[in-house]
Amino acid sequence: MISSLKTHICRTALVLLALLALLMPMAAATAGQGSRAAYTRHYTVRDGLPNNQGRVIAELPSGQMLVRVEGAFLLSNGATFVPVACDEERSLAITGNEIGEATAQDAHGRIWVKSYEHIYVFDTHTGQFRYDADSLLRADGEPRWNYGANQLRDRQGGLWTCTFDDGISYTPPPRARATTWCAAHEVRSLALAADGTLLAGTADGLFRVDRSADSVRMVRLANCDVCLNAQTDSQGRVWFSTRDGLFCYRQGSVERVPTPVPNDTSAAFRFCTELAPNRFLLCHQLNQLYFFNPESNALTPIQAQRALKQFRTLVWAEPEQTGHGLLLCAQNGLLRGNETLDHLQPLTDSAPYDSLFSGHSSKANCILQHRGHLWVGTQNGLLKGREWLTTEQGLPNNCIKAILPDQQGSIWATTAYGAARITLDADGRATDIISFDETDGFQTGEYQERAALLLGDTLFLGGKNGLTVLRPSIMTSTSGSLAPWIVRISTNRRADVPCYTLQGGGQLTLPHNEHFLTLVMTAFNYASPSHTRYRYMLRGIDTDWNTGRGANCELRYTALRPGRYELCYQTAVDGSPWSEMRTLVICIRPPFWLTWWACLIYIFVAAGIALAGMRIYLTHKRDKLLAEFVTSREALQNKLRDAREVPTISNRDEQFVSQLQRIVESHLDDSNFGVEALSTEAGMDRTGLYRKLQTITGQTPSEFIRQIRLNRAADLLRSNQHTVEEIAWMTGFGSTRYLRRHFKKQFGQLPSQFRDAPTD
Repeated sequence: MISSLKTHICRTALVLLALLALLMPMAAATAGQGSRAAYTRHYTVRDGLPNNQGRVIAELPSGQMLVRVEGAFLLSNGATFVPVACDEERSLAITGNEIGEATAQDAHGRIWVKSYEHIYVFDTHTGQFRYDADSLLRADGEPRWNYGANQLRDRQGGLWTCTFDDGISYTPPPRARATTWCAAHEVRSLALAADGTLLAGTADGLFRVDRSADSVRMVRLANCDVCLNAQTDSQGRVWFSTRDGLFCYRQGSVERVPTPVPNDTSAAFRFCTELAPNRFLLCHQLNQLYFFNPESNALTPIQAQRALKQFRTLVWAEPEQTGHGLLLCAQNGLLRGNETLDHLQPLTDSAPYDSLFSGHSSKANCILQHRGHLWVGTQNGLLKGREWLTTEQGLPNNCIKAILPDQQGSIWATTAYGAARITLDADGRATDIISFDETDGFQTGEYQERAALLLGDTLFLGGKNGLTVLRPSIMTSTSGSLAPWIVRISTNRRADVPCYTLQGGGQLTLPHNEHFLTLVMTAFNYASPSHTRYRYMLRGIDTDWNTGRGANCELRYTALRPGRYELCYQTAVDGSPWSEMRTLVICIRPPFWLTWWACLIYIFVAAGIALAGMRIYLTHKRDKLLAEFVTSREALQNKLRDAREVPTISNRDEQFVSQLQRIVESHLDDSNFGVEALSTEAGMDRTGLYRKLQTITGQTPSEFIRQIRLNRAADLLRSNQHTVEEIAWMTGFGSTRYLRRHFKKQFGQLPSQFRDAPTD
């Protein structure tokens, strides 16, 4: 009975302490500068929890959170929680734990978790559960248990609470935050009147913004259709351009200004800009510009009205700070006009504004002339000179709605989803961009074009969900530098590659077919996750730093070739310096057919194939040469036989041929003996000799002489008593080269080959 009463008292005390710890940071955040209520993040089954029954939570040395819900353990990855394997049957079973669930951390970096039935041990060095709790308890003794383990204040000062039926909640540490008010009104424009009244034009009327120390409320001044723009003139009057006409606020009252537009009864206007005292530029919804005199309410069409047809939907105009021209924002770019607007020149035809056309839309939503620089907010990003700022540099969205400088020299930009602060260096270049979201007290959703105003040290930002109010001077970081951690690695073949032990260095070795890598990096910045910056470089692939922002940063590399790579990565929070660089070595093993031993086998196989091929080639060459020799020998024998055969001719012709043969043989060693000399000694003219010899032998006189010389040379070669050079002179060829050429042509062999050839 007494034991049960003690248990009940302990449980009641723990619940009261948990509620007190939860309410204290909320009260501190409420009382803090610029914050109405602390933002609390809830992790439930919608965020991947297996159930909403939180039990205990513990913080690892890295800042990672280990959470136990009913029947499962989870680890945080910076953005949400992912399951971690734990075999409950192998864990140490206990009985008699009536106090409650608890955690403990020992000197060896182990996290102990006690439930009503088991004791679990998580090793922070390996990222896995151990199942030797019994032996550890015998060696080191019972750890010092923390029975308030359902709540935890982390290293950043944030409060984690495990609830029994609503998952896990996180309340950031007290810090400066913005506040968003009047969410029921869509604030389209803001202006300050001469009497100090802050005015807001909305989608359902004109309002006065009443500010106090801890609240903002809006009081309706006039009903009208959607307000598109508001501007304060040199006399302190505020002009509202609406779809229901032109309105003017002066001396505490709002009145509609009669502005008769020819052939138009609605008199809807997009903007009204003061050019000089009592001289305004008024833009009608039909894209027509007029000079407007508020004293007489007279409208004068501009001379360049026809030139405006090439520009779609003018949205804003303001005088140039340098010069006497006028800058106009249009749906398809920027243009400049002179004082009288009788000449309009597109700025998007020349550098650097020609890059406005680089995206899908060239609409210029807003402009800012600041410190000699012209900032242009477009649908595709923020342009300043040749410098483009987009989501790749840290903006929350590329559709820029408003641009405004603060007193600290930074530039604030609102977008179609979120706001950002741009820190500039002495030369006006952007050095850092911080995005703000609902965790910082900013409204979610879309902000409105040019609905931004700085009053003293307070910034007002209008959007679809009301009015966001902040003091830029106190929107600073309290997180400091946080180390980067890789919480997940996956490949094209594995969804989860073990990576817990690779933090701060190590080597990841993968097979050749796992060469598509996805890595998730985080800094465990729970207090302000959107303020976390990342940069990384894979040496061997990247030539410069890649960047990322947010709670997590995903790195993707595809089709990595086998080899060794070094992944260098760092993090920074807000304006803090980059953390110490960490390096992960990634080795992609080559396939077995590209390993060194495979290459050695390829060399031996190639050498064997080459030797076998050479042997086959030499054998084939030898057989071919032998066949050619036999063929040439047979051909030579046939030619010799044919050469010695005398065709069947008459005795008279035979005597004539014999006479010519004797004449040639008598002059065989005379290289100058030719057809002319043969015809003279034969007693015939050259033509007659040619005809008769051609008829009898089928040869010309020169061929006849050469044939006799070659036959004689063949006989002399067979006798093997003279050299080839001597035979050439003996047979009248005069040179060895001349003999060889004709001998080869006649007998198919050179003289030396003919002499060495065997005879049948």
